[in-house]
Amino acid sequence: MIIINRNGGLVFNKKLSALAPDKGVNDMMVIGSTLHSLFEIIKQIAPTPSGGIESLETSTFKLCCFQTFTGVKFVVTSTSASKIEELEALCNMTYELYSDYTLKNPFYEIEQPINCSLFTTEVNKTVLTKSYLSRVKR
Repeated sequence: MIIINRNGGLVFNKKLSALAPDKGVNDMMVIGSTLHSLFEIIKQIAPTPSGGIESLETSTFKLCCFQTFTGVKFVVTSTSASKIEELEALCNMTYELYSDYTLKNPFYEIEQPINCSLFTTEVNKTVLTKSYLSRVKR
């Protein structure tokens, strides 16, 4: 999972599974800025008005991206066995946690890396308990 600010900077990254590759912060920063750039390019070259990349499915993995009205992007990747609806629910729930625990934190500065332990704890709890699955439309 990564969270990218509206300028393409990485503000949060978290390995949610043992299957996720081990990447350093610098690698994740490159990945975040590359995804942001691709997102913006897709918006410009799409044949119809587009909000950018919402999901990407391949034979080996799936990617889901949720962009807020302020331009912050929540990106989650998973194995191809996962359903896009589950990834969307996780992105949406993470956005709610971000709003509740990060944006309401008086010490957090917008556009800066997220160093809020309550946010990280709640993301861990959400992933561990899979509470986001209750939001998946069946």
